[in-house]
Amino acid sequence: MKDNYLKNTWNMIFYNFKTFMCFEFLFKIIISFIIMPITISVFNLIMKKTGYSYITVENISSFVWNPVTFTFVVCLLLFLAIIAIFDLSTMIVIFDESYHKNKISLGEAIKVSFAKCKNIFKFNNILSVFMIAFMIPFFNVGIESNVITSLKVPDFVLNFFVRNQEKFMYGMVFYFALAILLFSWVFSLHYMIIEEKNFKNARRCSRELMNRHQLLDLIELAFGRIVFILLFILSLGIGYLLLILLHKIFVYYKIAKSTFVMVIWVLLVLTLLIFMILSNGVSYAIISSLFYKHKKQNKERIVPVKRKMILRNKKNNETFPYFAFITIIISMIGGSFLTYQLVSGQANYNIEFLKETEVTAHRGASVKYPENTMAAFVGAKNMGTDWIELDVQQTKDRKVIVSHDTNLYRTAGIDANIYDLTYDELKDLDVGSFLDPKYKDERIPLLSEVLEFARENGIRLNIEVKPTGFDVGLEEQVVDLIHKYHYEDLCVVSSQAYGVLENIKSFSDDITTLYIVAYFEGNLTDYDAADAYSVEALNVTEGLVHQVHAKGKEIGVWTANMEEDINEFIDINVDNITTDNIELCKELIVKRRSSNMIQDFVNTIWK
Repeated sequence: MKDNYLKNTWNMIFYNFKTFMCFEFLFKIIISFIIMPITISVFNLIMKKTGYSYITVENISSFVWNPVTFTFVVCLLLFLAIIAIFDLSTMIVIFDESYHKNKISLGEAIKVSFAKCKNIFKFNNILSVFMIAFMIPFFNVGIESNVITSLKVPDFVLNFFVRNQEKFMYGMVFYFALAILLFSWVFSLHYMIIEEKNFKNARRCSRELMNRHQLLDLIELAFGRIVFILLFILSLGIGYLLLILLHKIFVYYKIAKSTFVMVIWVLLVLTLLIFMILSNGVSYAIISSLFYKHKKQNKERIVPVKRKMILRNKKNNETFPYFAFITIIISMIGGSFLTYQLVSGQANYNIEFLKETEVTAHRGASVKYPENTMAAFVGAKNMGTDWIELDVQQTKDRKVIVSHDTNLYRTAGIDANIYDLTYDELKDLDVGSFLDPKYKDERIPLLSEVLEFARENGIRLNIEVKPTGFDVGLEEQVVDLIHKYHYEDLCVVSSQAYGVLENIKSFSDDITTLYIVAYFEGNLTDYDAADAYSVEALNVTEGLVHQVHAKGKEIGVWTANMEEDINEFIDINVDNITTDNIELCKELIVKRRSSNMIQDFVNTIWK
């Protein structure tokens, strides 16, 4: 075999290509749909148990050094390192068989890798786990971290790095310097997997094998990654050019044009998926190629992985398809759980650097539909809002209904107050025609109806309590209804009357409270009964956002409808924007937080 490492890399990947792709695909499914949901759930549980409702720069140190959090982080890092070692071990086994022109099945590769990993996890080899954990980011710079995600770094993160630019640069220089020094150990895992050496001897053999080739090997590794990324960009470029050509041909045929927009998504998603699966393997295939190249140069004996004794039991090998099938089923269940968490907002970390600005529909989709009606709530759901804000009051016979105005003249055309009427007297009132006659059948809903709708659709609610002075036990009723529908984790109870929040907390401390503020003096965060704040748009500043976040709490803004204002609030990192213009707000958040070249391209050709 020639010493052309790029050709060897190609051969190692493609000789057992089916096995390699199946393993990486299955491995990424397990990571994404089993390990990720479990990690999210455990992390949220730890935040709750340690009393941290929101993590910021100011409190992250105390959070991380909390014994419970520290134990979790250490265990998580070790677990991820173990998972990564198994991934690398399996790839090494597959590449070794490819180098020796031997075919290997997926089941065989996993079984051999699992047996070989037992040697790595012996006590005298435990340092290899930390070495791999440290080196993984160093070898994975490329498609997964840049081209595929194509995420912009949020402005507030960039500002943080600008303010700490010198420290950040020193840290990066230190990391890469140490990674380059440790690069001489890069073949250790090959020696441990293929030749079953312990970590100490594997490190020594790796240093001797590299022997003054360290800089050249780094350059070859970098060059290989660059070639891979250029191939990725080229494949997308060819697809783009072809699709632009097809767009010009079918410019007057809307149906054909729609078909090709769909084809764009299919082709680009498949391209992204294939290159994501290949991304990790390319780095380690290059390293494997360099391993064999140096062994030939140094005239070391190249021995294949000893797999015959491991695979003596053919019956066990035949059971692997069932294992793969069960793994996929579990992954589908885990993926469904993760999807539900994402849709319901339960997977949204309350971490300043990770949390996206969310959108609250003001009284539902109240521009296109009658406010505080079921039509407005359904409309808001269809527009993709994160939260729905609604107002609740109490009728004369102590029913909790949804309405902003105490007097019904504006919405129902009668000069009467809600607290003077029973529910039977107002339940048939038309509260839709004031916006448009086509909504004449809209009625005032009960809070219980909205909670039932929200539970069925996974919608989070901002329930604003509006006391009138004539209500009796309104706060307790609201709490009881929330508990009845088990909605404690999917809603907040808000009010402009701070006493309402104090009452809510006295009835149930597990319900999140939101203090709605138009104007204030002094320190806003001194209001202990408030878990979060929503401030009138004119009074929200970057300094106020920073002050609230420093106390580990969230801050939202109401009501922002203009593009310029919405962009400003996204930039200063408010947690939530209450708006009447849901679609614009969602669009601007996506645009300001990310740069999606696929979506941009599709939008361009559609125009």
